[in-house]
Amino acid sequence: MLDDPAYAGEKWPIFSEHRDTADWLARRLEGIGDGGRVARIHGGMGWPEREEQTARFRDPGGARFLVATDAAGEGVNLQFCRLTVNYDVPWNPARLEQRMGRVHRYGQRREVRVVNLVAGATHEGHVLKTLLEKLEAIRRELRSDKVFDVIGRLFENESLRDYMARALDAEGERRAAACVERALDADRARALQDAEKRILGPGGEVAERLGDLRAGLARERYLHLLPWHVRSFVARAAALLGLDIRGDLDGAFALAPRAAGAPHPLRAALETYPPAARERLRVRRPGRDEACVWLHPGEPVFDALAARVFEACGRDALRGAVFADPRAEAPWSISPSCARRKTAKRARKAACSRCARAPAANRGTGPPGNSC
Repeated sequence: MLDDPAYAGEKWPIFSEHRDTADWLARRLEGIGDGGRVARIHGGMGWPEREEQTARFRDPGGARFLVATDAAGEGVNLQFCRLTVNYDVPWNPARLEQRMGRVHRYGQRREVRVVNLVAGATHEGHVLKTLLEKLEAIRRELRSDKVFDVIGRLFENESLRDYMARALDAEGERRAAACVERALDADRARALQDAEKRILGPGGEVAERLGDLRAGLARERYLHLLPWHVRSFVARAAALLGLDIRGDLDGAFALAPRAAGAPHPLRAALETYPPAARERLRVRRPGRDEACVWLHPGEPVFDALAARVFEACGRDALRGAVFADPRAEAPWSISPSCARRKTAKRARKAACSRCARAPAANRGTGPPGNSC
């Protein structure tokens, strides 16, 4: 394809999971006669250098190839391309979907071609070959490229990594390939597409309720979340995620990884804003026309920060927590089911005044192990 005149003027994004592989690919492309026409981005790059490389690739007279790692490629819009090369196919189907989404996204007007390189003579290669061939078969059956937008959901509650771990011999390979066959089902893909259309399409549930939902969300967010709540959350979240706060939390500030060369966990969200605004975050509403990012619920950077905190602390949160109300004189419930956890011996013996007033049929409805 590289030598085919039909692709002579095309841009080639090439993805790899590993930086060493990406560096080798860049050197190889330069060695076969494309010196100076290879851009590269990886997680160890700073913002200015990364943007410079991306701009070189976007320039019609600039780089022909962009070699990128998954970490660096997050949030990059490559809709001006119609080709994508996966030098190594990730074991995470959602990541494969994200790579394709860099090019195959809403508004793309050209036919997109995705090249997946697989070592076919290996156990891993046979399983990946089954995966890719089944996706193509479903695409032909449904006559739609939408199947590539739901790969992650087709594998929901399934682990391709576990399949690969089992495919260490011929029997394990056969079983892993069979599991992939079962997970990738045309009827499931069709059902997911229909559900999306019913909910998100014109005249769908979201469209019908969008106005009311927006108004309700706006009231909830801005009446109940004051700037000092956001300030407190940002300060604690930054410490949890290894981010330095550069600047004044009460004025303008930036968030940057504490460790040199570490990928920025909020890169994709920050890139939705102009470069001038990314280094000026605020927790209070800015003045009109000020180039900054106002952090609040529903704003991409704030939501990305909250999602990262949930990823880092979600497991601990599921273990439960202790809440203190300095004005309360007796234990009280924050659960709609009246379920209570009383950690102190005295609290465990205390009567539940709310449950005592509730009808008998409603008592004891909390999860097993709760005190009421």
